[in-house]
Amino acid sequence: MALVSILPRMSPHPASSLGGNADLASKARVVAWWDRYLAGPASGQFGANVKPHLKIVSVSVFTEHGCDVHEVVHEATVSEAFLNCNGVMHGGCTAFIMDM
Repeated sequence: MALVSILPRMSPHPASSLGGNADLASKARVVAWWDRYLAGPASGQFGANVKPHLKIVSVSVFTEHGCDVHEVVHEATVSEAFLNCNGVMHGGCTAFIMDM
């Protein structure tokens, strides 16, 4: 799914279509954050070339060791935007994905 635009910034991830056990309001907050995170290729940010290849799959909340854990699962279509000049995953790309 390579949907990126700066006007309008409509998410390719409607909250109601996401899996996971989080309530719809929590999923909507994740989608809203996703939409604000990068405006698109014109933003000039590193992730602008990576974000179009990521898709939010699910948003879940669970308890582990007495703490609430929030989990957002993404799918990725690996493209050249993910690779460094040696043809392996760029460290900055890895950090961007973890930051998401």
